[in-house]
Amino acid sequence: MDMNRHEFQLDDLIERIKANDNRLVGLQVPRGAKNAGIGDDGLHRRGTSARIILAADPCYGACDLVHDKMQRMGVELVAHMGPSQMNIDSGMPTEFINVTYDGDPAIDPVLPILGKA
Repeated sequence: MDMNRHEFQLDDLIERIKANDNRLVGLQVPRGAKNAGIGDDGLHRRGTSARIILAADPCYGACDLVHDKMQRMGVELVAHMGPSQMNIDSGMPTEFINVTYDGDPAIDPVLPILGKA
């Protein structure tokens, strides 16, 4: 996955962390984006001293939340990268981070196969 072509829209998350003075933030990301470079250093460069706990479990979307585990660790805010927000009340403050891709997916090689389906 070419992570350089993805934009992680973190502004709302950063503002929420600052406004609530969060010190411990849980981050749940899809498996392919775990190395996106968003962690303690990324938040510090944006003016917050919050520490990040990265969920190691795979994430299968917004219905696969890790709030119970995060709550037991003292996390104050859970951020989910990529999935769209769902109306699920987890009992924890949650921020959904939009991720966009600035290129066209390379589908030309599979178009002939799809045409046969």
